Amino acid sequence: MKTRPTKKLHVGVIGLGAMGMHHVQAWSDADDAKLEFVIDHKLDWTETVANDFGVVAAPSLNYLASKVAAVSIAVPTADHLVIGTQMLEAGVACLIEKPLALTEKDCQTLINAANKGGAILQVGHIERFNPAFTAVQAHLSKGDTIHAISAQRLNNTSARVTDVDVVMDLMVHDLDLVLALKDSAVEHISATAVRTGTLRGTDHVAALLSFCDGAIATLTASRLANNKIRMVELTTTNGFYSLDCLRKRADFSRPDNVSAQDTPRILKTTLKAADNDPLRAQLANFTAAIRGEEFPRVSGQDALEVMRLVSGIQNALDLGGNEQK
Repeated sequence: MKTRPTKKLHVGVIGLGAMGMHHVQAWSDADDAKLEFVIDHKLDWTETVANDFGVVAAPSLNYLASKVAAVSIAVPTADHLVIGTQMLEAGVACLIEKPLALTEKDCQTLINAANKGGAILQVGHIERFNPAFTAVQAHLSKGDTIHAISAQRLNNTSARVTDVDVVMDLMVHDLDLVLALKDSAVEHISATAVRTGTLRGTDHVAALLSFCDGAIATLTASRLANNKIRMVELTTTNGFYSLDCLRKRADFSRPDNVSAQDTPRILKTTLKAADNDPLRAQLANFTAAIRGEEFPRVSGQDALEVMRLVSGIQNALDLGGNEQK
């Protein structure tokens, strides 16, 4: 893994679209890293961003790889494999936006490249850093069992994402959260979709995951909604969790077992959530992992497991609704 002699890590951003610009701004504000370079296939735009942020427009990926310890890669998913492999094999730590790659094979290639280059590979499943999710994780007791998970991730029609279907674009976030919460294997996948005839594939998908321990997860993702919704709900042995990822709020409800009433009243508590920006928290974890102080919260292997579920849902849709794992 590359290191720099200075205290701050020297970093770059590859891809200056909407998400890439979020990374540029977040890196610019970081205390323990220094944004040095940016690069995009739009040369004029690269120069504009470089001038605005007082950094260098890198002339090539090879040049960038020789100058930095870490990069954020925020290019279209189809380009993750080639660019990520080049950087990782050169020993540059990579934070690659989700999904890690288009296929399970390509995900494994990137993991192998990280191992070959001795570089940290972290994947941008940013909801892992959402204060609502981290509050729920902290509240779940070791003796509590999750019986059911329900996730809704709805968007209005957007022209920004055109290269992947709604499973890889939106549902992938909640699949990652489901795997972070459940340690039981997925036994069966079923799915159905609304096909709108667009080139990017399905725009509304509902999926059902059955786990070996008897739990289930139902997930809905849509790019056809009028309103943006990001909700995750957990039914557990001890109660019910409701996560609003948009508002970064989490509530916990449970029956009042000491009540003398025939029907116990429900006690509802808003969980204390950190007041932090998920992207900046993600970058902090990334830099700490590079320094050997933490593990990446979302590793390449984690992203590969998510991609296996993505493939399973897509296969279920191709098979008419069901795929046995």
